[in-house]
Amino acid sequence: MTTRRDQLLSSFQDKEYRDLFVAANVRCGIAHQIRAMRADRGWTQVELARRLGTVQRTISRLENPGYGKLSVTTLLRLASVFEVELQVRFGRFTELASQIAFLSPDDLAVPGFDDDDVRG
Repeated sequence: MTTRRDQLLSSFQDKEYRDLFVAANVRCGIAHQIRAMRADRGWTQVELARRLGTVQRTISRLENPGYGKLSVTTLLRLASVFEVELQVRFGRFTELASQIAFLSPDDLAVPGFDDDDVRG
């Protein structure tokens, strides 16, 4: 039986597919995660914009998977507003395939610091 992970690993044999997949995964993943975390906190785009020190139009762009012009500085500011950590790193395609294969909608709405088990 072929799993979703196996299908992805097979598709990753093609360099052009890999490059397109990585770009789409980053753009879509970040946009959807921003939207999910905002919604999970009960914030409107206007409220997130206020907390980020920008305007609603900017939040709309950040939540658009087609936008794709996110800077690390903007991501760090968002991480601070959402009170979450930010991971920006290079990784292996086997790790990516596993992450994608087992991703659930709940994985997108990362809880903030106060709702994390940081304090033990």
